[in-house]
Amino acid sequence: MNICVDSGFLYSLYEPRETKRHQIAVDTFYKYIDPKQASNKLIIIWPILYEVINTRFIKRYIIEFDQLLLHLERRELLEFADDKYYRDNCLFATRSCSNSDWDLSLVDRVIREALKDTQLKIDALLTFNPGDFSDICIKRKLRQLCQEN
Repeated sequence: MNICVDSGFLYSLYEPRETKRHQIAVDTFYKYIDPKQASNKLIIIWPILYEVINTRFIKRYIIEFDQLLLHLERRELLEFADDKYYRDNCLFATRSCSNSDWDLSLVDRVIREALKDTQLKIDALLTFNPGDFSDICIKRKLRQLCQEN
């Protein structure tokens, strides 16, 4: 299974001060993406990586995060999806929308565009914000793997 992840999920995975979400993220991540054995492939769309690495949350854990990515990459369980087409679509769309239409971040808009793409092999999404993506996930029959109780 190819699993896309959003930045909020990765923040929670590496930020133990998010007590409730952190433990859910850890349990869910290692249930579906186990770097120690052959498992599902993690799909990261480039803006997610930009957003996560440029936060103070992940800076404390950058070595562990980098080791995880390297390990997954060596085992061919990691794919970085090119976002050019998706970000171009989002940029074009922002030129024609009003301020009231900006209920999602640009990164979330790029994720939504990627999820719509049937050529990009994605089967599931790790997110704590299912409402931001549920319409597309339902339409494409993508599983949303992480939701708060």
